[in-house]
Amino acid sequence: MTYISFSWIDPSQWSELAYDIVHFLLCLCYIGLFLVSVYMFRYFRYQSSYFKAIFLLGVFVRVIYFLSLPLIRESVLVISQPVEFVINTLPAFIFFSAYMLLLMFWVELYHVQKISSAIQLTLVATNVVMYAAVVALYGLDFHSLRDTPPDSAISPFENAVLILILSLYVLFSIGFFAYGYYSFKYGRGASVQFRSGLRRRIMRKIGFITLVCMAAFLLRAGMVLWNVLQPALFGDRWWIDAIYYVVLEVVPTCLMLGAYLEPAAAEKQRVRDETSPLIVDI
Repeated sequence: MTYISFSWIDPSQWSELAYDIVHFLLCLCYIGLFLVSVYMFRYFRYQSSYFKAIFLLGVFVRVIYFLSLPLIRESVLVISQPVEFVINTLPAFIFFSAYMLLLMFWVELYHVQKISSAIQLTLVATNVVMYAAVVALYGLDFHSLRDTPPDSAISPFENAVLILILSLYVLFSIGFFAYGYYSFKYGRGASVQFRSGLRRRIMRKIGFITLVCMAAFLLRAGMVLWNVLQPALFGDRWWIDAIYYVVLEVVPTCLMLGAYLEPAAAEKQRVRDETSPLIVDI
């Protein structure tokens, strides 16, 4: 039997090679998510354009980030630390906006006829305040570290951004838990017709999704806190990125996409069933 030899690789370079391979694979993973999302959004044409744009923007920035990391390590791409920090952390805030839209969408679709103007205003104001704070911190970080190469010591402004992300993960975990508990309680207390129909199935899925997202948000908050307190522990541990992004971002993001498209898929199936002929000639 012939074995493949990797003797041409210096053992000291295995970690760097694994780092490059993992991040290229993560890049391909997000490219796949982007393409699948585009296809699904085209298939269900009557979904919110705002959600589509926000979701695809977050995934696209992640693709850019993971594509750039191996290039930065190999000195093919030279950027400053603030630029790398922005493309690393900005998708988290973009996905936060998508999660907020998803929660509002669920509330409007399953519990009330129309979202009140006060709730809409709160949603807009929350996003404005969040992005204003983020832009201000990014600007201060650029001013203090504009000529600093990547992998330098983290600045106080970058720590402030990480703490903001940590706080939002905790708040969203509470929000998703509260909504999941309310949905479960609402589904159990509803009429028999409700519990035996389409909504019962969808509410079960919502309960599962909220549970997974809550757990993912809490774990991400813990890892962000770990990064703030002990940034050196992450270092070149490429396997942390693989676990962190695949398990704690890709999985919840796919669930979010599925939950958002679930009503559209159900409606499309209902229309197909109603328009299908009762008798088919063979």
